[in-house]
Amino acid sequence: MNQAIQINPKDADLFNNRGLAYNDKGQHDRGIQDLNEAIRLNPNHAEAFHNRGRAYSSKGQYDRAFENFNQAIRLKPNYASAFYMRGLLWERNAICNAHWRIKKFSELDPSDPDGPEAIERVTKALKVR
Repeated sequence: MNQAIQINPKDADLFNNRGLAYNDKGQHDRGIQDLNEAIRLNPNHAEAFHNRGRAYSSKGQYDRAFENFNQAIRLKPNYASAFYMRGLLWERNAICNAHWRIKKFSELDPSDPDGPEAIERVTKALKVR
């Protein structure tokens, strides 16, 4: 792919594909660099926004991931995978918020037996994600 980019350095799809390959290898920063270039070359490249969202999500930068999935959906309103990825972020965020709130409940009312049970349940849900 590197040779193809050298031959055609203005092909956004090549940068998108290489960025995706880096992401799949766990090299998210390198992937983001290529995806940034794909988006610079083609600001309407929904797949590049989607793939950059995945990279940011893998890095734990959920706000940035969410922004990228939103942009992918704006550009391609029927982009099923972007909806799915955005849904996963919402789910994770909801579970994190539930965990925090239940822990606070348990701290405020340690005698209530529902607290520890709920904390255990939500903690398991977080570990699955």
